[in-house]
Amino acid sequence: MRFGIRGKLLIFAAGVWIVIFGIYSAYIYKERIKQTQRMALMSADLLAKEIVADRQVYTSTVISIALKKGLKIQNTYEDDTEDSIPLPATFVNEVFKSHQPNGRYYIDLVSLDPINPSRKPKDDFQLSALRAFINGTHARYYRFEDIDGRQSLRFMIPDVAISQVCVDCHNNHQLSPKRDYKVGDVMGGLEIVVPVEEEMMVAMTDIWRSIGYGFVVVVVMGLVGLAFIRYVVTSPILDLVDTSRYLAGGDLTRDSRVDTNDEIGFLAVQINEVLRNLNNMIREIRHTSDEAVVVSIKVRDMSRYVVEGSSRQASALDSISSSMEKINTSVARLAKATEVLAASTESGSASVQELRTGINDIVGSMEHLFSSLDDTATSTRDMSLSIKEVSENIDNLSSAIVQVSSSMNNINAMIKEVESNAMEADRFADDVIEDARTGMNSVERTM
Repeated sequence: MRFGIRGKLLIFAAGVWIVIFGIYSAYIYKERIKQTQRMALMSADLLAKEIVADRQVYTSTVISIALKKGLKIQNTYEDDTEDSIPLPATFVNEVFKSHQPNGRYYIDLVSLDPINPSRKPKDDFQLSALRAFINGTHARYYRFEDIDGRQSLRFMIPDVAISQVCVDCHNNHQLSPKRDYKVGDVMGGLEIVVPVEEEMMVAMTDIWRSIGYGFVVVVVMGLVGLAFIRYVVTSPILDLVDTSRYLAGGDLTRDSRVDTNDEIGFLAVQINEVLRNLNNMIREIRHTSDEAVVVSIKVRDMSRYVVEGSSRQASALDSISSSMEKINTSVARLAKATEVLAASTESGSASVQELRTGINDIVGSMEHLFSSLDDTATSTRDMSLSIKEVSENIDNLSSAIVQVSSSMNNINAMIKEVESNAMEADRFADDVIEDARTGMNSVERTM
């Protein structure tokens, strides 16, 4: 399951508030319980001090006067009310009962060496307290526990021999198991039981009330915190997410509307700057693509024109080459005929020379014929020279024709190379046009 930033923040905030509320509730509970226990301890301590003070006055004053007047100090003073008074322990119990008609508090005097066997420790609490008092490790001893189904405080202080009267009474009593007490010795302990159930109920009521108030405060603070987080963090981040989603979809027209002076606002400014740069870049790419398409079209047209011209020039050169080959053939034939004519002329010249020799032999007899033959020889020599010149001119013409043919072949090869380059340029122009069209289509889809 995918959680968005709102869900994560809500879970985090709920966890933090639950922890804070739990710590607050535990603190309130512990402090209120401790406060109740402290109040119970203060009440028991005050009551113990009051009892000790009453007993001290009773022992040091009333008992001293009663002994001087010959009165008896005994536990069963009620059987003989005229000449006996109660023991200090009995006095304390009687006074305590008279001040507690509802039996809310309970006191008990215990000792490890009591005169009355019923005053021995009754449980582990009393025994531990007496031992601690005798060892001098505690000035008071208490414990919270349930007594008769009621949560109560058991508070115990040492019972110290505060006067010589107490010491003499215990040392001289016939039932006393210990007879070496001195003033200041621990003779036992005074236990006060204070029920704290009602105070605990009141404390629990206060605790639940404080927890309720704390819950309301935490909820209000949570709502305010959520509103603040939503305004400062969540809403700007979701706005940036929407802008990024539009950007990923190709829409470059939606800017971020976050306007804060923090890191998120700076990020929004940077994203808006990226969008503007992309828009400008796409406009430039589109403009460049349009120019590339126009240039590609012109290149294609020029390439086609060059190809067509090259084709026409190649055709013309092919015709010229064919004509030059025909001329070359004719010239070659003419050269052969001229060579044959030259050979025939040379043969005729030889025959004339032989004839001249014969004529020289008969020159004497045929002067008239010699003059005619001399003219004929001269004409023949002139004709032979003319034929030789014609033969040389034909050779030169043949060489020139061969050079022209070679040049025409070179020109034809160059024309074919130009034609190949033109066709390659045409294909390159087609590729450029196709790439430009592809780029244009990509830009149009992006826009």
